[in-house]
Amino acid sequence: MLSGGLDTVTTLVAWSVALLAQRTDVQEKAIEAIRELYREDQPLCDAEDDQKCAYVVALVKECLRWVVHDFHVRHSTPENSRVPRYYTVLRLALPRASVKLITYNSIPIPSGTTIFLNAWACNMDPTVHRDPAVFRPERWLETPDAPLFTYGLGYRMCAGSLLANRELYL
Repeated sequence: MLSGGLDTVTTLVAWSVALLAQRTDVQEKAIEAIRELYREDQPLCDAEDDQKCAYVVALVKECLRWVVHDFHVRHSTPENSRVPRYYTVLRLALPRASVKLITYNSIPIPSGTTIFLNAWACNMDPTVHRDPAVFRPERWLETPDAPLFTYGLGYRMCAGSLLANRELYL
């Protein structure tokens, strides 16, 4: 389990830092939220800290939902020639197989059919998030119970999600 998350957590941290380098407004809000909880002489995230800083928790969730994956070249103006594209760490969750015949939207899906959860599409669903194309950590403060599909879904979701969230919070 530990080695399974090494690539994804470090990749997420690297791209999140790149994103935050462009979003000083988000950096400033995170620093302000941290300073509300910790004095200058106090260590950050001590053993008693169980993800107390709500804004940093929200920032981690938003980074998980909307991670910079790569840049594509826009062919319009030179000043905006490099524009980031955003994806979850793992766009498609690990495959599953249906165990019996099911019907979805009037379409029969036979037993044994391989099914993939499109985590990226779920995280960018406008029926779940009113402005999915906008990087806005505050959404998780407004609706803290909104679903996050990055780790998968149900009993087969990523077993290391709690550990990963704690690592990312730190």
